[in-house]
Amino acid sequence: MRHPDAAAGAERPPRDREPLGHRARGRGARHEPSRSRHLVRGARCDLITRLALGLADDAVTTTALASRSPLLLAPAMEAAMWEHPATQASVATLVARGARVLGPVRGRLASGREDTGRMVDCTVIVDAVEETLGAAG
Repeated sequence: MRHPDAAAGAERPPRDREPLGHRARGRGARHEPSRSRHLVRGARCDLITRLALGLADDAVTTTALASRSPLLLAPAMEAAMWEHPATQASVATLVARGARVLGPVRGRLASGREDTGRMVDCTVIVDAVEETLGAAG
């Protein structure tokens, strides 16, 4: 049971804020869309999956999903996580949507094991960013 006034303010925004004010802040911002890129370095399994599912529940996923800019992912995780069918399905979904996945490569992982799951070297990431910028004209 609840009091009739409990939801009275639910239909209208607080008086001190305009509706969608957080979205309006970005309007009129000057940037060059053809030069914008979204890079997620050290992309974990959960982040890759949230992007594939369209879940914008943090700053990284919200920014990436709200953008029209190319998405580059540099995954880093344990081999079993990288090789899991769910992770591979999420990666395939993102690639089908135009994302570029850089790695991972074989090397020493956070667990100390030597296996596939190590993030690619930063020079590979920089080269990929420069390549996509060059492709944009």
